[in-house]
Amino acid sequence: MYPELIHLQTSLGLVQINSYSFFLWIAILVVALGFYRRYRIHNLSRRKSFIISAGMIIIAVVGARLFHIVTNISLYQKYPVQIFTLDANGFSIYGAILLVGMGGFLTARITSFPMWKVFDEMVPYIGISIGIARIGCFLNGCCFGIVSNLPWAVRFPIFSDAHLYQISTGQTNLVASLPVHPTQLYEALGALIATFLGMWVHQKKKVNGSGILVFVASFSVVRFIIHYVRVFPDSFVGIAPLFPALYIGILSFCLFLLFQKIARAKNKYE
Repeated sequence: MYPELIHLQTSLGLVQINSYSFFLWIAILVVALGFYRRYRIHNLSRRKSFIISAGMIIIAVVGARLFHIVTNISLYQKYPVQIFTLDANGFSIYGAILLVGMGGFLTARITSFPMWKVFDEMVPYIGISIGIARIGCFLNGCCFGIVSNLPWAVRFPIFSDAHLYQISTGQTNLVASLPVHPTQLYEALGALIATFLGMWVHQKKKVNGSGILVFVASFSVVRFIIHYVRVFPDSFVGIAPLFPALYIGILSFCLFLLFQKIARAKNKYE
């Protein structure tokens, strides 16, 4: 669609801003501001709030890159320098969520801070940030879906990634780009639905941790469904079939923790 938001030749050189990079860093900023705001509300000093929030963002970026490396090992074996690139390509949302969760628990143990409560309060920020990042994917033309005749299917430009894939698989020719599932928008919408579900359950049950657990569980269902209408890069060929099992595993683990927390809360007040 619009892989480059800005492409200007100036006296100082070329100014180029990629859609994917721009929206990804906006999403990261939203999460960073969310963490900082929640910590300040819980009476942490500005200095501690800033340090922990910055740390969470670093952990998110590292986790997103590590998960992408694991799931694209053949790509990084062929081009190991890609591990250390500073552009916004090569990140995984799940990697960020998983490592931030681990970092959050570690922070909670060290500081005796109510991390489950903070994660519940972070659900809107996380959901919105995923939606923002996926808009960047849509504009960039990556993470596209399989060919579809549904009314809302989208047609990417000639010689876009989607069109080149269709040519390589013999689905079309050089002059016709076929409509595909807008999987990027599916995931953006799914993240927002998961956000509302998480917030609703948390408001209803009043159990710390219920919001984030419902969000992650719901988002896993979204990713599970999208898996079957998305086209994966060649570097995913060996690992992509394992993703549904990963989503089911995360869903099951979150539901187990959720029911355990609800049961404990119920027994506490009986």
